[in-house]
Amino acid sequence: MINFRGRVFETNSSSTHSITITPNSSGILDTINPINGVISLTGGEFGWEWKKFNSSLKKANYAAVYVRNDVNKRNMLVDVIKEHTGAKSVEIDLNINGYIDHQSLDIADKAFTDKDSLKNWLFNPESWLFTGNDNEKPPPNFYDVEFGIEYNYQLSVEGLDLVEKFETYPDKDKLEMSLYSLCSRHPILKRKAFSNAPEYGYWYSSFEDINKKEHSSLDKFEDNKIIFFETEAVYTPKQQRFKGYKIKSTKEFKFEITKI
Repeated sequence: MINFRGRVFETNSSSTHSITITPNSSGILDTINPINGVISLTGGEFGWEWKKFNSSLKKANYAAVYVRNDVNKRNMLVDVIKEHTGAKSVEIDLNINGYIDHQSLDIADKAFTDKDSLKNWLFNPESWLFTGNDNEKPPPNFYDVEFGIEYNYQLSVEGLDLVEKFETYPDKDKLEMSLYSLCSRHPILKRKAFSNAPEYGYWYSSFEDINKKEHSSLDKFEDNKIIFFETEAVYTPKQQRFKGYKIKSTKEFKFEITKI
């Protein structure tokens, strides 16, 4: 899981939901408009998809799923929403139709430190809810939500429409991480890179072949090229035991960093 503030985060496993709580803003907070004095929260499904929200209603629905088994936090949520919106009542169905992936169930807990924290998370448009997973890198610039970011460079990979943008020229570590994020979404992959099934079409990674030789998609990094491998699983003739992988073919694509 991720506890995310600013651009610093820590990971665990499975889904990687995260929140930002920003106490500072332009002074303009969002709201949720009651209907006949009532706000109804209907929940939602929050799983492994890479999505981000700063909508007050979406964050409130996430919170509603989170607090359905905690009466104290549920009361705090209701109080904060009523106080901020002027609603006469907030309806939360205890049999709410929705879920938060089990690996991220406690990620909203920091928002419930006190009423001010909860209000800032729910109604500050600069506070966010992120969902995703740690089996692949997030989409390019996924966490770049700060207002006023000025991008000066971008990374592109041949054959891919996506780009990643940077404020400053990326160092080698940042560039390698960005290449992984982009290349895991390259159309040459017949399956997503996180499937860990290299026998299915081309893939982007590092591995040891049947002859104990190391291969990496970054072997030609200094030449501004990345390599995709098409491999085949090899088994013993009689016992049909897995021996390893051999390379069937490779494809190379150029990447470049350009000034915007």
